[in-house]
Amino acid sequence: MWNQADDLFELRPRDLVSGGRYWGLPRRSAQCRSYHGHLVEINSPSENYKIVALAQERNVNYVWIGLNDLASGQDFRWDGSNSRPSYTNWRSGEPNNLGGDEDCVRLDADSAAKWNDADCHVRWPFCCERVNVVVSAVHDVVSVVNVVVNVVNVTVGVVNVVVSAVHVVVSVVNVVVRVVNAVTVGVVNVVVSAVHDVVSVVNVVVSVVNVTVGVVNVVVFEMTLDGVMKG
Repeated sequence: MWNQADDLFELRPRDLVSGGRYWGLPRRSAQCRSYHGHLVEINSPSENYKIVALAQERNVNYVWIGLNDLASGQDFRWDGSNSRPSYTNWRSGEPNNLGGDEDCVRLDADSAAKWNDADCHVRWPFCCERVNVVVSAVHDVVSVVNVVVNVVNVTVGVVNVVVSAVHVVVSVVNVVVRVVNAVTVGVVNVVVSAVHDVVSVVNVVVSVVNVTVGVVNVVVFEMTLDGVMKG
């Protein structure tokens, strides 16, 4: 059962034992995961006493927590995060691995709230916790993220199409520029040729005029000379 007030599962033995069989750490851990949580991880004295208070409300004397050294002897880690504890509250002389098989950790639900390593298969209640997040809300966020990703993908597709269109336009512009350059150069060349022809004609006309002026000058000179002789 889930306790909404303190984000901990209620500690009731009848919820934790099935058919009289003992539950080891793997099954306790799996049970917590089935509720989107993990075996409780204690990181401060206040969290420690919070669990003790919850246990005392239910007349529970011992509570399994998530700390264990099953992976490597005397290297205690939390079941959920696989991290070493930053806070501990061991009873004096503990952990001692009595008998060589004390790989799990129980919390004594008394005023001292001390920890003790013990055989993982002893039938005691265990406590689960989960992050205070509504799972459905997380699913909604994931859905929104997926929608955003799809929109981004569509946008990228549109951008790619636009980029392709721009490339086509640039190609067309380059062709037009080449055509304009070719036509313009051709026209300029024709105009230059025409100017050259006009200059040639002008030069011819100037030459003719010069010749004419020369002839006129000769005639005038001869007329003048003739008048002088006759006078």
